[in-house]
Amino acid sequence: MFYPIALSKPIGRLGVWARKAFSVRVGKLLPATVATFAVYFVMGIWHGATWQGFVFGIFNGLIISASQFLEPVFKKIRSNVENANGTKSPGTDKDSVFWYVFAVIRTFVIMLFLRVFVRASSIGGAFTMLGRVFIAPRVGELLNGTLFNLGLSLADYAVLAVGIIVMFAAEVAAERGTDIFELNDKAPVLLQGALLLFFLGFITVFGLYSGGASSAAFIYGQF
Repeated sequence: MFYPIALSKPIGRLGVWARKAFSVRVGKLLPATVATFAVYFVMGIWHGATWQGFVFGIFNGLIISASQFLEPVFKKIRSNVENANGTKSPGTDKDSVFWYVFAVIRTFVIMLFLRVFVRASSIGGAFTMLGRVFIAPRVGELLNGTLFNLGLSLADYAVLAVGIIVMFAAEVAAERGTDIFELNDKAPVLLQGALLLFFLGFITVFGLYSGGASSAAFIYGQF
């Protein structure tokens, strides 16, 4: 959807108008922003033809679109904060560890907020759930065994933890410029085959045949 919309003649004319009415930067960003918003809006409806899916798509589109337009503002704020705290060397563009961690947590929290609308049975229910996070968070349920009443066993949580660790390690490697796929290609053929068989077996045992759960069913089959 993105390119047909962004490169269409009406959106192109909109970009030309924005260049004249506002600035060259706005004119360049507007076509991509309109296309991005449309993609996320449809993605929300695809997750569910409900008001929750509608709001989920709208919020995603607004956040991504706003971030594109406000990028210079965010960069200026970040630079001022880091220079004031001495966490960044003058004249460098590399983010400090503090700002990098902050950005990761910020994005994670935003995604948690948006996922509530997919999980809730109604718009009102979504806002009720979000309100309870701040009014009555019930943090004690993380330690009193409530998590094991949600349908997952200790073994399930162990598999989940391993998966998160593997994904996190892969992301860290990618951020540091290490291509794990390239490393795999350079490894001996026997090692590549062993890793392939291991992960295929892992997915089969813990994914397709994990107890009575219908984990092999297509997750978006109802949409």
